[in-house]
Amino acid sequence: MLHGVGDAIGVVLAGVFASLVLNAAGVAGGWAQLGRQSPLGAMGLVYPFVETFAILWITNKTVGLRVSPNERAMGLDESEIGEEAYVPEINQEMTRWFQTT
Repeated sequence: MLHGVGDAIGVVLAGVFASLVLNAAGVAGGWAQLGRQSPLGAMGLVYPFVETFAILWITNKTVGLRVSPNERAMGLDESEIGEEAYVPEINQEMTRWFQTT
């Protein structure tokens, strides 16, 4: 979201600070250009939100976005890919190693 807001502000302010020195074929900056750039900045925020919502809605209806409580209790590494990510013995070894360094 942060990048989207920064992009929208950049698009809008490009209209304010537009300069004919940099782009002789363009339009000088000002309030009129700000008005032209503002819908583009708004679309830069709205379009990704709508597309992400649509993708998540379709995914939820087809395969689902959530795991069962049993899978969550077991741990997603083990239930989804069949591996243990945090083996207790390794965690104890790592804890001892970090305490000595």
